[in-house]
Amino acid sequence: MQSIIDQFQLENAVLLPQAIKVGIINESYSLRSAVEGGKSYFLQRINHNIFQNVEGLQNNIERVTSHIRQILTDAGETDVERKVLRVVPTKDGKLYYKTPEGEYWRIYVLIENALSYERIDAESAYLAGKAFGNFQCQLASIDTDTLVESI
Repeated sequence: MQSIIDQFQLENAVLLPQAIKVGIINESYSLRSAVEGGKSYFLQRINHNIFQNVEGLQNNIERVTSHIRQILTDAGETDVERKVLRVVPTKDGKLYYKTPEGEYWRIYVLIENALSYERIDAESAYLAGKAFGNFQCQLASIDTDTLVESI
């Protein structure tokens, strides 16, 4: 897996990948920083049987996250990196890496102390709905002609 990680523009060395047992579509790993104060990352093998247009998928993610990042920055948000994903490009500038075997991989900067829930209660469902509504509002001004169907 190190040969895959080496394809990306990481800012610092990372420890060995640790599997994360979340989701059912993609295979996920954490890449903790090997350097005190360095960035940690989130590595995923993209299920290209589900997402058959990986390039379109990754371009959509980059367009959406860049759009939201700009909205948050323009609004004076001080903690943008905790509120929107950051895609890590490969060394040749792509948003994913395709192995010689045909597997697709991507990396995001890890949002530290973020939580993922398998089950939620009514309050968590309310907060998730509120967050999704906010996400929809942030995307109201995006040029949808630049997005593609990816699934």
